[in-house]
Amino acid sequence: MDKQEMLDYNYFKRLWEEPRPASELSDPAFWDRRADQWVRRLEEDQAYRARELERVEATAAFLRQRGLLAQGQTALDIGCGPGLFTVEFARTAGQVTGIDLSPRMMEHARAYARRQGVDNAAFRSCDFRRADPAAMG
Repeated sequence: MDKQEMLDYNYFKRLWEEPRPASELSDPAFWDRRADQWVRRLEEDQAYRARELERVEATAAFLRQRGLLAQGQTALDIGCGPGLFTVEFARTAGQVTGIDLSPRMMEHARAYARRQGVDNAAFRSCDFRRADPAAMG
């Protein structure tokens, strides 16, 4: 791991170990209210959509290059929102599960996966802090 990767790793490690979310950010209703607006922006703002898809593709390429996303593997996308990462990961992995607090986001994610012709992605509405990844497969 080079210096930049280590800095990124440590940043995300701290976020995971010392979460400090605002109370509204852990409220499914907050994300349900934002879901339609978020997806509408992805559909209507082509520059925003292009930037988001570029970020998704770069992340997937990063994981593939390091052997962390490969054919036949399973993956878990925590906080998957409208499913952009989940669907991209499913293009490589054997099975991907996307989880998010918001049931409305899960509706959008399922619809996005169908439109993209991806059938090896599952979506569940749940709080990642209470999720049991082993039970999800």
